[in-house]
Amino acid sequence: MNVPSQIMAIRYKRASELEAFARILDKLGICVRSDLIYDAATILRDKTKGFHTPDTTDYACWGYSIEDLKIYLSELPKRHIRPSSIHSMQIEIDIHLLCNDQHWKDQKDPLLDLNFRARIIGVDSKARYSFGYHVDRHDDSQITEEIHPVYHLQYDPLANDDLELGSTLYLDTPRIMHVPVDLILGIDLVLSNFAPSTWQSLRDDEDYHPLYCKYQNYLWKPYVHTWASHWSYQPQKNNWNLPLSICPYLINE
Repeated sequence: MNVPSQIMAIRYKRASELEAFARILDKLGICVRSDLIYDAATILRDKTKGFHTPDTTDYACWGYSIEDLKIYLSELPKRHIRPSSIHSMQIEIDIHLLCNDQHWKDQKDPLLDLNFRARIIGVDSKARYSFGYHVDRHDDSQITEEIHPVYHLQYDPLANDDLELGSTLYLDTPRIMHVPVDLILGIDLVLSNFAPSTWQSLRDDEDYHPLYCKYQNYLWKPYVHTWASHWSYQPQKNNWNLPLSICPYLINE
């Protein structure tokens, strides 16, 4: 295997960013098995491990796969949690990501494959309860009956045949158009919704701010600009709500 040196240099950068993110999570004390993130960084630095566009030998790619990364919540959501007897919660993260680095900075979609899955687990004295969601990249070559936005969020209640559903109707849930995520943007999204005080601590970390800005620029900026290009786009004439009220996940640079 002969991964070009310029591609390895890019992979070293991505590995360093993953490790920086792992150190921030360790500092907050919320992540169990952060070694899984460090392991992903180690594979990125391994010249014998190739990442390539599917069905080609083009190694101008990088990526990682992480399974069962656990984040413990020091706080429970204050509203709408059922059963009310739940006393502790954790989030389990799986992610598979493959990126074509040739498009990483040129305002094109850089992702070749993405599956970010979050399972939220609640525990009381009797049982474990769960639900989840995922953010996927749809394979455009697949023909489907339902609408599939290329990046979409889909709720996954993790139901099985033995689950007592009560009055709940279970069926295939809508695929809601969503911005793409990586590990950093994805965990930020999870914490913002399920652990707001922990999320604020993350946002207040001086090392986190530039790291998060980098990834929102590489992944969200081309996505939003492409969507806006459907219309005649004149930024100076925007009179709608402020950007942070439309998308509170943004960080000002």
